[in-house]
Amino acid sequence: MKKNLLSVAVKGALGLTAAAIMVPTTPAFAQDDAALVEEVVVTGSRIKRETLNTAGQTVTIDRSDIDISGNMSVADVLRETSLNALGSFSERSGSSAQSNATVNLRGAGSDRTLVLINGRRVTGSPSLGGGGSVNLNMIPMDAVERIEILADGASSTYGSDAIAGVVNLIMRKNFEGVSFKSRVGRPSQEGGDEESVSFVFGATGDRVSVTSALEFNSRDEIYDADRDYTAARWADENGDGYIDIDTETVGVSRYARAIWDPVHNTWAAPGSTWNPTTELWEGADCESIGEGFINAQYKGGNVCGYAHALISANRASLKRANSFTSAEFNIDDNWKAYTDVLFSRVESFGRYAPPAAVFDPMPANHPDNPTGEDTYATWRWDTLGPRDNTIEDLMMDGTVGITGQINDAVSLEVYAQYGKYVSTGIGSNYLSYGGLAINNEWNGDLIMDSEEAIANLRATTVTDEQMDTRKLFAGSQIDFMEMPGGTASAYIGLEHMEIEYSSLVDAQSEAGWIGGSAGNSAQGSRDLDAIFTEFLLPVTDSIEVNLAVRYDDYSDFGSATSPKVGINYRPLDNLTLKASWGQGFKAPALSDLYGVTSFSAEDATDYVYCAANGIPSDSCIEEQFDTYFGSNPDLDAEESEAYTAGVIYDVNDMITLGIEYFNLSVDNVIQTVGAQDMIFAELAGLSHTVTRLGNGQIDEIRAGTVNGPGFELQTLDFSAKGSYATEFGEFGFNVLFSHLIEYSQQAYFGAEVQDHAGWNLYPEWKGTLGLNWTQGNHRVDWYMSYTGSHAAENLIDEDGSLLPPLKPEGELDSWLVHNVAYNYTFNNDHNFRVGVRNLLDEDPVLDKNGEFSRDHYDLYNNFGRVYFAEYSVDL
Repeated sequence: MKKNLLSVAVKGALGLTAAAIMVPTTPAFAQDDAALVEEVVVTGSRIKRETLNTAGQTVTIDRSDIDISGNMSVADVLRETSLNALGSFSERSGSSAQSNATVNLRGAGSDRTLVLINGRRVTGSPSLGGGGSVNLNMIPMDAVERIEILADGASSTYGSDAIAGVVNLIMRKNFEGVSFKSRVGRPSQEGGDEESVSFVFGATGDRVSVTSALEFNSRDEIYDADRDYTAARWADENGDGYIDIDTETVGVSRYARAIWDPVHNTWAAPGSTWNPTTELWEGADCESIGEGFINAQYKGGNVCGYAHALISANRASLKRANSFTSAEFNIDDNWKAYTDVLFSRVESFGRYAPPAAVFDPMPANHPDNPTGEDTYATWRWDTLGPRDNTIEDLMMDGTVGITGQINDAVSLEVYAQYGKYVSTGIGSNYLSYGGLAINNEWNGDLIMDSEEAIANLRATTVTDEQMDTRKLFAGSQIDFMEMPGGTASAYIGLEHMEIEYSSLVDAQSEAGWIGGSAGNSAQGSRDLDAIFTEFLLPVTDSIEVNLAVRYDDYSDFGSATSPKVGINYRPLDNLTLKASWGQGFKAPALSDLYGVTSFSAEDATDYVYCAANGIPSDSCIEEQFDTYFGSNPDLDAEESEAYTAGVIYDVNDMITLGIEYFNLSVDNVIQTVGAQDMIFAELAGLSHTVTRLGNGQIDEIRAGTVNGPGFELQTLDFSAKGSYATEFGEFGFNVLFSHLIEYSQQAYFGAEVQDHAGWNLYPEWKGTLGLNWTQGNHRVDWYMSYTGSHAAENLIDEDGSLLPPLKPEGELDSWLVHNVAYNYTFNNDHNFRVGVRNLLDEDPVLDKNGEFSRDHYDLYNNFGRVYFAEYSVDL
């Protein structure tokens, strides 16, 4: 490309930079063309060029933006971006992936967002299903030079998983000296304390350059009891003399002491007696059992509830020790060898309440069985103590390569990459059904809280998960002709990759002999061969065309071809128009293809039971149901099509405005047919897998993974960025708001497609606004993060059809979080920074029942107000 266009192109590329995390910085416009003539590779393309501009929407978060954010990890930084529209998974207690954190561009799904390091895939997390999803907690934040986000499909360049976009973490290199940083964060409420220390050091010689970063940090767990909105609570709110466990409790489970009465088809609590007049079991004294047990009713039966939120943790703890090393060796003036090596260790801790598991069989003569019948019970095995889960994640990813110029027109890069991710989980104080059988058979009416019985009942679970990837890559760029706008370039490459995945649990868990555990095993492998090519065509001084196509061949499910076309048009020096079209695909995750049946307690609303008992759908309560998920070896790949269009306008040298449109449609969507889907199918009189008890309550549900019809989403992004220099200092502003225009998908499996924008968990707006002031050694930042309101729930629209549509009902509040910080620089190389995240201590938005439900974890966090202080020095 012609170098005299560079300054304008850089302005266009920076139009949506730091606004992604609402941190305002002065626009880094070029001072002169000579400073930026080195060719670069931009995310979404493999062709080196002399401009940062591309046809797709690219957002850049640079090193200063990362530092200013006050966050502890890469995951925290990306979670705040407006492009992470519907939230993303974060480390949480109560999940098999409790140590993981992801990013979810456009709300299309984290498994449709490709994460790269230095433009290369890294090993995915086996805890996230054996696909390409990367655990962001494995990446040291202080090793990152900048984060580039391509908010556009990029399968034509990178292959699978890049349907919704790409997050490319560009790591530091050619660093001179030593940098040290120490940081501490303290929430105003209990739990979540943060500590961090990092070192970056490097040296550069005539032929060798080495940069290494070491990072150690931790964040404590947060218990449900540490926050008012997750603490256990219960009350007889309607004054009828009973506590209904579904409607009058929070953080309380019916899995405590509930014995099934097969004669009267209802539930009984220990110590209760049958009243033939009221046709109820009455007189239980649940509080005498121990702390957390309460007298309650469940669907007309008498049960003991258990306040599990007195013990359980909500957010898992993290202890991270991560490192990244980059080294280059200049063989001669044209060729260099390089290596990048990532080593990471993350330990997480989560605590759950004592195991809740079926007591089956429960003998008729058991002292807690008032029915006098051989039966079963839903039971809280509190004498075993809380279930503590510790997970250790270890990851190594290394690349060795060579790159250089064959001649003035042809360059070549060849590299080999190997990655290994091992995750080991240990769970204590689970229930052994074998031990329960021994107690029943060998000891008769043995009291279950005796030392002998407890020793028989206690079990330890083990999970061993691994992902191994091996990759060979070769690619060449060829500058093949001169065009009116500059030199036309082509890139052609070959790629071979081998992936092995395993997720193994202990034999007792897999056999279903462990209560309170959701264990299952899966194993699989695949090979991938790909060929791809790309063209950069500067048609005129103001028009640039990008063409790309990639062919992928998988050993286990087939092949895919992904084309893309993009165009940049600059009718004026300060105005850039851009558009792109492309197709993409996502390969099925190995766990979806090869996993064995697994158990999960799934949230769902039993509209069938409510309809049979005269309960209106808007009064039907969401509950947890035993659900068993199976894999599907016949899954096909997803297919996608994406359109983008944008305008970037430089008002002057200090202010840039932008607007970008994105349209994504995905067909053949890989989706889970879950508990709620099966209940809807039963309601419509269709084939289903719901099993019910004699009183109509659900016993269990079978579910699985299938290829569904697809979804379509449309978004519009607005950005504004600028700065003003005055005699009182320099003032800056930065804005990025994303508007969800449409999110059309099936309301549930088998139902019609409906637009979900504005529905429950689909806010139409997410945005960031940042303001800053700088003068001399002082800097103040004030930035705000906004998540729009959305419906309180999605209800059945009872129109009499077999598969009725859903409708949004009610409205939940929007969420606005203020963050402020002050930075002082002294002795040129020393920085001291203090600040407060969530200044007004805003609680997360609660659901329609006033609870911080698991559905809300992706959109909101429970850190509350966090004070932090940071000191750094560069030597």
